[in-house]
Amino acid sequence: MKNIRKVILTFRTLILVLNLSACHSSSNNAKKDVDTFITELRDAKSTEYVSQVYRKYLYTGDGKRTILTEMETRQGMIQFEPQVFLEVSNSNKGMRDDFQAPALFEEELITIGTPYRLDHGGSIYSPSKGVTYTGYVNKEKQFEWRKTEDWTYATEVEAPKLGRNEEFLKLYETYSDKFTRSEDNQFVYLEFNGDVKDNLDLIEAFHSSVFESIMFAEPRDIITAVDIQIKLVMEKVKEGNKLIPSEAKIILTTSLENKDEKWTAKSEDHFEYYYRNLNNVEEIKKPEGVTLK
Repeated sequence: MKNIRKVILTFRTLILVLNLSACHSSSNNAKKDVDTFITELRDAKSTEYVSQVYRKYLYTGDGKRTILTEMETRQGMIQFEPQVFLEVSNSNKGMRDDFQAPALFEEELITIGTPYRLDHGGSIYSPSKGVTYTGYVNKEKQFEWRKTEDWTYATEVEAPKLGRNEEFLKLYETYSDKFTRSEDNQFVYLEFNGDVKDNLDLIEAFHSSVFESIMFAEPRDIITAVDIQIKLVMEKVKEGNKLIPSEAKIILTTSLENKDEKWTAKSEDHFEYYYRNLNNVEEIKKPEGVTLK
């Protein structure tokens, strides 16, 4: 009987050691793959992309509730150096109070972000850094390209950052040892969920690189919670046996409470980036109808 117990105990100990070893190995692999994601994205020469960012800010105070929304979607292709890009894009901002139209407010309340409508947006071509041409339907109902500054209702846009600016890469790097890893035959999935309230300088830097907001610049003692979800997806490429970035998704949820002024707020910010043909966009041709000036 004692020998049987010893065998069982030895077996259980072995299983525990193997599990701990597997967890440690998985953690190391996750960090290694996050580091690879950062390097591949930072060093990328070109890509096709979808960039979708949106936020919903709910304020409760003064006997009312107010929702502020903001969205931007961009789809296209880009060469990073020298910079050339071609895309379609749209953006929108909105505000709604619950006393103006209660039914519409409740509908807004349960909606995650704002629906993306590229048909009401514009086409943008940039042959070089700082120069953009925008294509719109003119008063004669004809599609026309002009330098962006020549349209009365168009605004200059920066090149899409696509989550590869240093503020995003620093975020991934800071929490690289916290990610979990899973995979299937085609992709590797890297995920981190956690409380990041103790790192507000880092969070403010990445957040403000996309949205203009004073949320993290306000007195920080009113910030009660900051939670983040990050999911990075890497595609397995058979040629060269390597991994390349495919997706990056971030959800940042921030809660605030001002006890003196008796108001609360909750902000839900989404950042979604999809990459295709990374480093394989060889030429971005000037669209027909564009006259370079």
